[in-house]
Amino acid sequence: MLAQVKSCAIIGLEGAVVEVEVDISRGLPAFYIVGLPDTAVQESKERVRGAIRNSGCDFPMTRISVNLAPADLRKEGPAYDLPIAVSVLMASGQISADVSDTLLLGELSLDGSLRHTAGILPMVSIGLDHGFKRVVVPEPDSQEAALVEGIEVLGLRNLAQLVSHLRGEEIMEPVQRQPIPHGTEGIAGVIDLASLPGILPPLDSTEALEVTKIYSIAGMLPAGTPLITQRPFRAPHYTISTAGLVGGGRWPRPGEVTLSHRGVLFLDELPEFGQTTLEVLRQPLEDRIVTISRAQGTVTFPANYMFVAAMNPCPCGFNGDPYKQCSCHPAAVSRYQKRISGPLLDRIDLFVQVPRVDYQKLLDDSRAEPSSAVRLRVQEARQRQRRRFIGTPARCNADMSPVDTREHSKLDDGAMGLVQTAMRQFHLSARAFHRILKLSRTIADLAGSDAIATAHTAEALQYRARGLG
Repeated sequence: MLAQVKSCAIIGLEGAVVEVEVDISRGLPAFYIVGLPDTAVQESKERVRGAIRNSGCDFPMTRISVNLAPADLRKEGPAYDLPIAVSVLMASGQISADVSDTLLLGELSLDGSLRHTAGILPMVSIGLDHGFKRVVVPEPDSQEAALVEGIEVLGLRNLAQLVSHLRGEEIMEPVQRQPIPHGTEGIAGVIDLASLPGILPPLDSTEALEVTKIYSIAGMLPAGTPLITQRPFRAPHYTISTAGLVGGGRWPRPGEVTLSHRGVLFLDELPEFGQTTLEVLRQPLEDRIVTISRAQGTVTFPANYMFVAAMNPCPCGFNGDPYKQCSCHPAAVSRYQKRISGPLLDRIDLFVQVPRVDYQKLLDDSRAEPSSAVRLRVQEARQRQRRRFIGTPARCNADMSPVDTREHSKLDDGAMGLVQTAMRQFHLSARAFHRILKLSRTIADLAGSDAIATAHTAEALQYRARGLG
């Protein structure tokens, strides 16, 4: 007898519907799974066998063939346990129900209970896109699944509960969708790098779902937190590998640049990172995505983040210090600074030299401007930018294309003269020119000005003082 149910496969942040077909035929007891399954899927045979028996059902002692279609699509992870188990029960005549409009997802324990499964949110989104009316997920993942509007979510504790529901013995109520919260609490005090997400505008509902999908696929969604509402802040150590930074693996997983999506990526001691590792940042900084190619295909992850880096001026850290003499040879200083290539520096908008802080200022009891006040200015500037880009893919000035930049960053004669002088003197690239225009536009927005004044452009050029375009 043949039975078929639907599940889902994840490829990057995208996915495809998978048909789980089970055929039970005469023959010696055997259990086969075909359709390009990975080790976790192959191991589901033992989990399914134990779960069915411990849920009060009979496991067929015949030949069982499971096909995961399409066969050319790699299947990985334990999310196929539940659909395989239901297919076996249907093919053996223990369940008779129409599940053609239902997506089944979840890992099974040997006792039949449903366990937390990574990647639920993107898989439910794929189900909605393909017209499914309902989805069955483990109870721990039900609130995450309910974030997707337009599809009925059933959160179940175990396989026996689902069997009772499909037999009509127990009616399960759909999970109630919780409202998506907005905003984050302000952080008073001195603004340090870790508080950068606190001064950025809060994630809107679309951005929150984007970030949550990424962390769900990576298996990093905090327990009891179905939706991430705060902008990510990632600060990897300089010993990180290239795959760890941009993503990779035989079956690519998100790296730090993707985990920083819609948030902040901070690299401390920038020259200490491997040169190859740093150079792979070029594409995500320019295109806001990262593309990973493998023999089996290409995966694209989002990587729209604020990049912040810090470095010492030399190996000893005292080059240019007015109070302590640098112990480095000039050649060593030059080699240290050249670890960061010109093309990478060309993709950075602002360079700020931070001088030694006098100890009297450290002892000063006066409070710095709270980040809530800074955030208010940033939000006002972002609102101005959103009104500017209504009807376009851009959300802020950093997203402007060269055409948008020319349209919205028009300079007066004085400002254009400053830029032309800087281009000749510092030999800036075309990329640097457009970044200066974007930065001038942003400074004007923070000042509440619709027009870019000469002073705004002068400040933008000041932040470009290193001029390594």
